[in-house]
Formats: sequence, C-alpha cells, structure tokens
Amino acid sequence: MQLVPNSVLSKPSSKCFYLPYFGVVREQSETTKLRVFFDASAKTYSNLSLNDILHTSPKLQNELFNILLKFRCHRIALTGDIEKMFRQILVNEDDVEFQRIFWRERPEEPLKEYRLLTVTYGTACSPYLCPLEQFSSYLKKKSRNFQRHLKLL
Repeated sequence: MQLVPNSVLSKPSSKCFYLPYFGVVREQSETTKLRVFFDASAKTYSNLSLNDILHTSPKLQNELFNILLKFRCHRIALTGDIEKMFRQILVNEDDVEFQRIFWRERPEEPLKEYRLLTVTYGTACSPYLCPLEQFSSYLKKKSRNFQRHLKLL
C-alpha cells in the first residue's frame, strides 16, 4: 500500500477507482481474527463495478473434485493461504490507480488516499494473475517436457 502522492492528487483524472472495503471478524480463527474484504463488485454511480470492466480470463482453476482426487494419489500434499499469496504479486504500475482506498490510522485523523500495489483478492482478474495458475498453464503447454511435474499439479 502506498500513499497517493500529492502530484498525482493535484491532477484531475477519471482513470482511478476507489475500492470499498470492510472488516470481517472471525472469532473462531486462530491466525486471522479480522480479515479485510475489498468489494470490487460494488456498483458505482454509473452502475458499473471494477469487476464489470476488468478483463477476465478463462477459468484456470481445477475443479474441487479433481483436487480432492489428487490428494488420494500422492503421499504428500501441499497447501497454502491464497489470500496471503495474492498480496505478494505486484500489479502493473499503470493499474494501481484502479485500486485506491481511503484510510486513516485513528478516527480523529483525516482520511488519506492510498493505492494498493499488489493483486487484490476478489477482483475478477485475480485468479489469472496468480503465478501458480500461470505456471500450471505453462507446464500444460510444454507438457511433453514436464510430464512428471505436470502430474503433481
């Protein structure tokens, strides 16, 4: 997350989007009691959301049934927290303006404008930007060279 520079704020631009967000409290969670949810499907005054205008790719994820079957085929299984994985992938510099938020540390402080620099979980394009899916697609294209590795995915 980066504070939007005054030089950018002083130039009027229609090429930005402010993501609404809210906290989701999960009392039973051991690790993350409060999770921030960014709502890229929220409609604006023009009746469009960020997800409405984002380019989406074909579905790249495996069906849940196939994933469960693969758990039975191998002795070792790896899992990961995709929410945290998405926060490791930087967004193209031209696109960060479409992931702006208002934020303040304390209620008495004025709101400041920030832009999110990493892929936001919940945007329509986020599954495509996940490197694991891109890696899997690459292996499928080059499957002749990676037969053993492809079976593990």
